[in-house]
Amino acid sequence: MDQGQAMASVFHGAARDPENALRLNAQLSEQEPERAQDYGSYLVAAFTRAGEFSQAAAFAAESAPEVRVDWLNAAYSRWAGDQPQAALEHLGKLSNREIRQMAFDAAVSHWAQNKPREVAEYALTLSDGREREFALNAALRAWSSADAVEAATWMGRFEPSPHLDFGAAMIASQPEAMRHPQIATSWAESITDPRLRVAILASVVNEWALTDPVAARHYAEFSPRIWAEDRAGVLFAFEPDFHPISLLP
Repeated sequence: MDQGQAMASVFHGAARDPENALRLNAQLSEQEPERAQDYGSYLVAAFTRAGEFSQAAAFAAESAPEVRVDWLNAAYSRWAGDQPQAALEHLGKLSNREIRQMAFDAAVSHWAQNKPREVAEYALTLSDGREREFALNAALRAWSSADAVEAATWMGRFEPSPHLDFGAAMIASQPEAMRHPQIATSWAESITDPRLRVAILASVVNEWALTDPVAARHYAEFSPRIWAEDRAGVLFAFEPDFHPISLLP
């Protein structure tokens, strides 16, 4: 066992008594200030492994700015993996807006990796704003990558809207959808944001042209489903200096 593993084990044992663990961290950080960041990382990891999520979150929220993002991510992502509702309830009480946003992003991102449908449904309960958009985008990114058909079926319940633009773009950009141009273009056409719609349509057409250039060009030039103001942008897909947009992780 190397020194790092040994120290992690020490903190893990101490985490069963949070006050003792905090004292240990303070003592070691005072003795070796150059390793204070390492000790803080050990403490956050130990708290989360011991299920002391609120302790990990509180310590991370009060940490120095240069480590705060990493420690908040570690604390809330692990918490959301086990107890997403508790994590959200806790971060909702944070008074510092910047810290609350970082905690929200960490919790929702990790939750979405495990339960994208739950996060998508949760996002719909939020009022319009950054948190709703972030949660829905995180859910649809993870969901479309894991099961594009299921994600598309869920999205099919709703009319096209700005809230679903990113999800539609993600589904259209999936390799499986790209192998079926009619499906990919249909999702791309449903995007309400003009710039994103053109970028995704052009990317789909560019990929389509690799296997069937005649059909791809015919669609780009003549399809009535392409808005007149979008057509030039879609046709740019055939230019040598065109670069497809990438939304995949």
